[in-house]
Amino acid sequence: MREPFGPVQLMPLRRLSGSAARPSRLRPLPPTRSFVLFCTLFALLLTNSGCGILWTRRRVPKLPNLPMRTATTEQLKAILNHYADAIQTLNAKILLVASTGGAHTGSVTNYHEIQGYLLIRKPGDVRLIGQFSIFGTIFEMATNGTDFELSIPPRGEFFTGQNDYVPPGVHNPLERLRPPIILQSLLINPIEPGQQVVAMNDNADTQAEYTLLVLQPDGAGVEHLVRKVIFSRYDLLPRQAMFYRPDGTVATRAEYGEFLNYGGVLFPSQVLIERPDEEYSIRLLIETAKFNEPLPDSDFVLKRPAGARLVPLGPAPAAPEERR
Repeated sequence: MREPFGPVQLMPLRRLSGSAARPSRLRPLPPTRSFVLFCTLFALLLTNSGCGILWTRRRVPKLPNLPMRTATTEQLKAILNHYADAIQTLNAKILLVASTGGAHTGSVTNYHEIQGYLLIRKPGDVRLIGQFSIFGTIFEMATNGTDFELSIPPRGEFFTGQNDYVPPGVHNPLERLRPPIILQSLLINPIEPGQQVVAMNDNADTQAEYTLLVLQPDGAGVEHLVRKVIFSRYDLLPRQAMFYRPDGTVATRAEYGEFLNYGGVLFPSQVLIERPDEEYSIRLLIETAKFNEPLPDSDFVLKRPAGARLVPLGPAPAAPEERR
């Protein structure tokens, strides 16, 4: 059978001329000098004399010299639900520190520390009061779980609206704060029926954390991540939590400081709440706290100051007597 391109012929090699024929100027080191160089470099690696030349060093957080505890997925779920179920009401005196800004704005604004009070009654009642020593009360915010009221006495304004509504064109990120964001971040909500949990221990650096993933099925039965809680393996206490939107992005990130015993209830003495997309954060430092004492309905309904301008935000809320 005839080959399509004919037989393959190898061309003889020709001697290169000109610059291509010049021998390389790189000569191999003599065996003795190569061995000496290798020994010198190896000696530098074994001593501090090569520090800053052959390597760099960085500090990492040192792990406590404590034994790590172990827990199963169901045990982590039970721990989280235990802390949540132990709290029905909260009446706390707090210090509040807020900041706004970030990568989108190119700057960060830190606000002065103010004193305040935080009242919570399950399932959805929240009241937050902020006070400054010179001006007295500078804001009050309350909700019944659906509608909220916001009073700003220095501006003579009284806002009403719904928790899930933020008007367009808001310039100050703190004006996007709604009471349920605080309620969601305070470790008082148990895992709901129908939600599934998965535990991981995937911190390759320390293995000192457990991560509990909380999954919620949608209408089609597809499970989505709605919450992530990170436990320390040294005490099995929750140290961080993240709450997710339906599209999988982080809506709220919370960090929990030292846990203290408040009359038999273990609760974090510091809570940092961050809203990454909206670029604001608030830090709550609890000075005193009382748990599970009765709180009347009147504690969660604001009185409009005389002369304050009413500013409705979105649909008008129901009257206080209609929503109880």
